[in-house]
Amino acid sequence: MYTILGADGKEYGPVDAGEIRQWLAQGRVNSETQIRVAGTTEWKRVADLPELTGATGRPADPVSSPVRSAAAANAVKGPATALMVTAIIGILLQLVALLNRRSMPLGLSEDPEGVGLLLSAGSSPVFSIIALGAGAVIFLGAQKMKALTSHGWAMLASIVAMVPLVSPCCLIGLPVGIWSMLVLQKPEVKQSFG
Repeated sequence: MYTILGADGKEYGPVDAGEIRQWLAQGRVNSETQIRVAGTTEWKRVADLPELTGATGRPADPVSSPVRSAAAANAVKGPATALMVTAIIGILLQLVALLNRRSMPLGLSEDPEGVGLLLSAGSSPVFSIIALGAGAVIFLGAQKMKALTSHGWAMLASIVAMVPLVSPCCLIGLPVGIWSMLVLQKPEVKQSFG
């Protein structure tokens, strides 16, 4: 009997070797998944248990396939990069808006060209700070998406990018967020996340 440590940090089991092999085939478990044999306290990798992996030391699971991982990495490369660019543009615009407000003691009403309004739909520094935080979330999630390390963070980044007034206008954030969410929902991409 075995207990596995899921990607969400929760323990699943105890289950028998047949169930573990089935989870491998379904992509719910991969060769790097932490596993504990019943009656022991030591966590090991699935790849370290020959009774689960056979003589090769590698389970025949789709997640460990280098071809599938490369395909998933190629699939997320474009939207992850676009999310990073979206985040950088948003962060830069909010920094300029904050600096613009600092130079005008009475606020945006004295901005004759409307530069401040163009840079930020919000009229308070608090809004800009929130938008800066959103930009950081988008950038971090995009990095995790590109590295295939956290599906949850990648989804969060996609959602935040689509929120009007937080990402650099919906002209950039909305299509990029939709694109990345569509890619993240593909089964072969979803299974490739660690």
